[in-house]
Parts: sequence; C-alpha cells; structure tokens
Amino acid sequence: ALQRRNLVLRDRVQPWVETRLAAAMFSMAVADQVPALTVPAGVAALLAALLAGFRLLRWRGWLVWRMFDLAALHLAYAWLVAGLALKAAALLPWFPAMAGIHAIGIGALGILTLTMMLRTIETRRRSDRMPSRRIAAVAVLLTVAGLLRIAAAFGGGEPAIQAAAACWAAAILVAASIYVRRR
Repeated sequence: ALQRRNLVLRDRVQPWVETRLAAAMFSMAVADQVPALTVPAGVAALLAALLAGFRLLRWRGWLVWRMFDLAALHLAYAWLVAGLALKAAALLPWFPAMAGIHAIGIGALGILTLTMMLRTIETRRRSDRMPSRRIAAVAVLLTVAGLLRIAAAFGGGEPAIQAAAACWAAAILVAASIYVRRR
C-alpha cells in the first residue's frame, strides 16, 4: 500500500522490539498462571503495551487510513496495545481485570480475525476491489462493542452488555453479507 504511493516503510521488521515484546508477553502469560505473581504479570503487561505501542507507531498507520482494510488491521493492533495497558492497570485495586480481557478479545482479536477473513475471501476470489467500506463498518461495530464491554466492566451493567452483543452480532452479519454477496 505504501509502495504504491512511493513511500518506504523502513521499520517493517524490528527484531530488537519484537523479541522483547514476545518475551514480555510470554512472561505475562506464565505469570498469569500463578496467583502470587499478579504484580509481575501486570509489569510484564505494561512493558508489552509500551513495546507494542512503539511498534505500532513505527508502522505509520496514519498513512493508510483511507485504505480501510489496512486501517482496520492497525486498529486491531491498537486494541492489543490498549488491552495490555488495561491489563497492567488492573493492578490498581479499583480497576476491573475484565477491561483488558475485553479489549484484547473483542477489539484486537475480533477485528483482526474478521478483517483477515474478509481480505482472504477477496484475495481467493481474485477480486480487484476489497469490500473496504464494509470492513470499516465491521471494525467500527467491533470497536463500539469493545468499548461497551469495557464500560460494563466498570459497572455499565446489563444494558451495556446487551448493546455490545448487538454490535457484535451486527458486525458478524455485515461480514456474512460480504461472504454471501461475493459467492
């Protein structure tokens, strides 16, 4: 995408960041398995959030914001950064632990999974046109769902959970419409 615009992304592979990020995330995952290691897990999550955020900034995602399929992938990665930061914030006694889980599960994994599925469908059909606006709609719906679930974790209650479920279902329906329409 950047090459078509005569731009060069010189920081595609960042081994010094990626190895430290993988180590931080692995440490967090291991520490999460032992209740006595809550603080080290939170510190590892904060380190992972900082490294992932640095990595995301070096990708210069703002240059592809009009290419909705690529922008959605950057948004998914931003949700990962936010989820890791929220997981680290869960060390605070008043901060809900589920906020980070919802950010990673709904925001990062949801957007990444559906965007890649839809891009793969179009690539296999050898289509010149990506269903960009609908991919953007999926990303926006999942973002709203993620924000609502985080709000519910802070005490937003059942209405926030129901609205999040409706947004999630709508995103799945939009994705299904791309699949069915293109067959």
